[in-house]
Amino acid sequence: MGSSTMLRVLIVGNNPNLMLYTSRFQLAKSVELYHVSDSKSNTFTVETKEYGSDQFQLENHFTSISNLIEAFKQSSEHSSIIFDMIVLSAASLQEISSSASHLNPMININTKLFLESSGFVQLEPFVKMSLDLPNLNIFSITTDCDIRQVGPTQYKQFGEQASSSIYLGESSFAKQQQQQQQNSKTSPANSSSSLGQIATKYPKNLIALLDTFQRLFEKLFPNDKISLCNYSAAEFVSQQWALAIPKICFEPLLILFEETIPSELHQHILAKPLISGLVTEVITVMKSMGAKLNGNMENETSLLSHWQRQFPNPNETPSLVYHFAKRTASLNTDMLLLQPILLADDYGIKTPYLEFLYSLMCQYQKLNEGKSKWFTRIEDQQDVKSKLKLMADEKIRLKDEVANLQKSLQDKESQASKKQVQVLQNQLGSFRQEIANLTKRHEIDIQKMREEKNVLTNGYHQKPVNGNHWNDREAVVQDQYGPTGTPNLRDIED
Repeated sequence: MGSSTMLRVLIVGNNPNLMLYTSRFQLAKSVELYHVSDSKSNTFTVETKEYGSDQFQLENHFTSISNLIEAFKQSSEHSSIIFDMIVLSAASLQEISSSASHLNPMININTKLFLESSGFVQLEPFVKMSLDLPNLNIFSITTDCDIRQVGPTQYKQFGEQASSSIYLGESSFAKQQQQQQQNSKTSPANSSSSLGQIATKYPKNLIALLDTFQRLFEKLFPNDKISLCNYSAAEFVSQQWALAIPKICFEPLLILFEETIPSELHQHILAKPLISGLVTEVITVMKSMGAKLNGNMENETSLLSHWQRQFPNPNETPSLVYHFAKRTASLNTDMLLLQPILLADDYGIKTPYLEFLYSLMCQYQKLNEGKSKWFTRIEDQQDVKSKLKLMADEKIRLKDEVANLQKSLQDKESQASKKQVQVLQNQLGSFRQEIANLTKRHEIDIQKMREEKNVLTNGYHQKPVNGNHWNDREAVVQDQYGPTGTPNLRDIED
């Protein structure tokens, strides 16, 4: 049972970044860690440039939130299932809402909930609408660390940079600040001011909470930078957009044009108008939200060049392309592309390029999962060809084996027939010999009987009949009976 002074932490989801956080939390002695993901195994390996390779086993690992709740109910060691901190990720907007709804039994007003938002923008409202505590503070956590899932339970950091940055903040608060500023506009000067100039800080209670978690993460990630973006919701949203724009505008196009080298994307003629349209729409939505990029980064050329410089090695592809090709992790198409469309709709901005890209990526995802009626990936086709070749080889092998068995059977039958013929011949020879012996003995017996008959016949006619004749006859008769009392032929003849 965990001590009351320990921080009870729950990490839920399959996003690769969550495994990075898990690998560090499980090292903290003052943390009672629980983990929920689709993995059937509770042993994981995480390899980073700053902290090396770490293989660990999670004692409290579950495959669903319902299994975790059931385990708490059956355990006599835990009187409460309330968590102090929850880190949540999802693969779609719908999954965010459903997962948040399942978390209701495990939160109270003191629970701090962080939403993994690396590459995404302002997802907190989808969590809030599903919680029973609408006033609960929902924070976002974002990192530029390129962690990828390379196996079922293996994760590895890619990219050239060693140290990474982790950003903590509350992006939905920027929208509240915008609304307050719009309501406070009273002069033409204020009405013409740009929404991108919003720099209002978080309230004091949020600042105190963020300071606390900044210290926590600095202990967990001593070699990385933990930033609160100057306690500004607008700056935090700007940082979210800075990480999201390449994943929205460039990486999906690599998939569409079957290109793996970022520096070659602009060489595709059909990609150029798509890049221009997507960047224009995204920058428009970003500015409408009061966010802005650092330096001269708010144009197509600078954004594309900055993104391409992140991949100096031509053999290394961006994470979205990697996960699409390897099929090891979700592409998070909803949160990546649909969310900007919904944000644009809030501001009345038309986004035909984003909507086209979202529809196309949904279809590509369907194709990638093997659910398409007409198309298949070349790897799947090669797998089918390999299986057919193996089946053909197996058929030939079985035919040869059957032929060998038939030949062996015929040989055995031939050998068996020869042996049977030899045995019968031997038996026939024995029978013939036995018959010959019996015939010879029979002839000898008949010859003896004939001789005895002649002797008796001759003796009967030569001897005179007198008084002693009957005595002699009686003696002869007695002599002619065998030891068994069987009469001899002489006696029968008399």
